[in-house]
Amino acid sequence: MLCGIGGGKTWCGVHWILKQITEFPNATGFIGANTYSQLRNSTLSAVFNEFTRLGITFKYNSSLGHLHCFNTKIICKSMENYDVIRGIEIGWYWLDEAAYTDPEAFNVLVGRLRDKKGPLKGLITSSPSGYNYLYEYFDNRGDKHTSDFNLIHATSYANKYLPDGYIDSLKSQYSQKFFKQEILGEFINIQSDTVYYAFDDQLSVIDSYQVNPREPICITYDFNIGVGKPMSLAIFQYINDIFYFFEEVIIEGMRTEDTIDELEAKNIFEKSNKYIVHGDASGNSRTTNHNRTDYDIIRKRLSNLDIVFEIDVPNANPPVRKRHIVVNGQLKDANDNTHVKITKNCKTIIKGLKQTKLRDSANYVEDDSDAFQHVTTAIGYGIIKQMDRKKTPSRFGVSRI
Repeated sequence: MLCGIGGGKTWCGVHWILKQITEFPNATGFIGANTYSQLRNSTLSAVFNEFTRLGITFKYNSSLGHLHCFNTKIICKSMENYDVIRGIEIGWYWLDEAAYTDPEAFNVLVGRLRDKKGPLKGLITSSPSGYNYLYEYFDNRGDKHTSDFNLIHATSYANKYLPDGYIDSLKSQYSQKFFKQEILGEFINIQSDTVYYAFDDQLSVIDSYQVNPREPICITYDFNIGVGKPMSLAIFQYINDIFYFFEEVIIEGMRTEDTIDELEAKNIFEKSNKYIVHGDASGNSRTTNHNRTDYDIIRKRLSNLDIVFEIDVPNANPPVRKRHIVVNGQLKDANDNTHVKITKNCKTIIKGLKQTKLRDSANYVEDDSDAFQHVTTAIGYGIIKQMDRKKTPSRFGVSRI
C-alpha cells in the first residue's frame, strides 16, 4: 500500500495483521520497519494502541522482539541488520515505512515466507521514495513487476480525520516535487542535477531590502578553513514567514574572530538591537590546539557590543537530505510561492543556490569543492532553526549572553 503521509497506511497495516492472526492463528508472522526507532515509536506503538482500544490481549517481549497475540507469535525486527532474519520461517509479513529499506533486506524477507500454516504473503505500507525498488516491484511499469505484486495507492487526502488545515500547511512548506511524493504518494524523482531545484531567481531575487530594526537580525555560519572552502556567513531577517537574506560574508582563510570585524565593517550591528547566531554544530567543538570553541569566540566578541543576542545552534547538524528538502520547500512551495528573498548583492548565495550539486548521489553527499556551496549550507542551518523557533515563544524576554 503506497500512501501519502497521514493517509492511514499504518492503521491499515494493523488491521491487516489482525486479519492474518484471525485466519491463520498458528502461523508465525513478522512485523518490520526501516529502523528500530521507526519500529518502536511508530509501527509497534500503533499496533499496541489499536489492540488496546479493541480490547485484544497481547504480550510483547522487547528483548526478543516477539509479540504474542492469541496463538500467534509475531517476530518484530528492524530491517537495518537484516542478516538476523535469515534463519526464521514466517507465514506472512508486514513491512512498514519501507521506502528507505535496503532492497536486499526486502529480498531476504520474501525468502523467509516458508511457514505453510500462513498465507505466504505480505503487506508493505509506505510513502514512496523516488524510483526505487518499490517502484520496480509494485508499479506495473517497473522492471521487476509481476502478477505476484499488487499496488494499492492512496493520497493523504484519503484520511478524512486529519486535522483541519494539515495538508494545506504542508503544501506551504513542501516543494512541488516533494508534495507530490509525500502527500500525493507518487513515484517521482525529487533529485536533479542541482540540489536546490526549486530556486527561481525571478521569484526570490530582489534589488534591495530595508532592515526592520524592531526585528532580530540572524547570522548563520558554516565554519571552514581549507583551501577553496571559505568561512561562510549569511545574514537575514525572518518576518511574516519570509526569509530576507540581505548580506553575506565569504572569505577564505578567515578566522572566527575576524567574522565579527567583517560584520562591524558592514555596519550590521547598527541595524538592530537584537541578534541571533545560528550555524554549524561543529562550531561547538574544541580542538587540541584551542580550548575555546568557535561559538565561545563569537560569544565573547558579541558580549562587548551594546546589543542583545543569543546563540542558538543544534547539538548535531540536521541530515543533509532534510536540509535540502526544507530549503527547497521554502524556495518554492507546492502553491508556487516563495518564502525566500535574496538581494542582488548576495552573489555567492545566488550562485550557490543555482549550482550546488551532489558529489555522491547514492550516499547523498554534497559536492563541497566549489566555494559557493558552503554558504548554502549556512542558509539551511538558519532556515531550519528559525522554523523550529517559530513553534516556541519568543526568547527575547531577557538578554541571552
